[in-house]
Amino acid sequence: MDILAQLKAERDKAAQQMNALDTAIRALSGLNSTRVSHGPRKMSAGARARISASQKARWARTRGQKVVSMTPKRRISPAGLARIRAAQRARWAKVKGQQKVVSIAPKRRRISPAGLARIRAANRAGGGKANHFRACAYLPSLGGHSDLF
Repeated sequence: MDILAQLKAERDKAAQQMNALDTAIRALSGLNSTRVSHGPRKMSAGARARISASQKARWARTRGQKVVSMTPKRRISPAGLARIRAAQRARWAKVKGQQKVVSIAPKRRRISPAGLARIRAANRAGGGKANHFRACAYLPSLGGHSDLF
């Protein structure tokens, strides 16, 4: 009987060690985990509306009904196309090693001397920062220097 009690004690001791090792493994494997759960994904109302509209359009197409798009197709303005073309020409000129490189920057608008005088007069009359900022909106090259007015 004494041997049987010793074997049971050894078994209980080994089971406790196994449990301790299991908890240590679980704790360490949780630290090295690269998967992080952030909860369920949230979708914006706009995204849900777009998905819903596209699904409705698919069903309308399968039923042979007229499909109406929600938003008109966007088009690039002629000025935008010109900027893209100029940039592409500049890239190719650089690749081919030509000296001639086309300028990409659009022309800046100039304020007439009369307009500039009106802005300065308004700034002097008001004397507040609001007029200064309003004037700098028209004169981005000034960069917010009030000593020029």
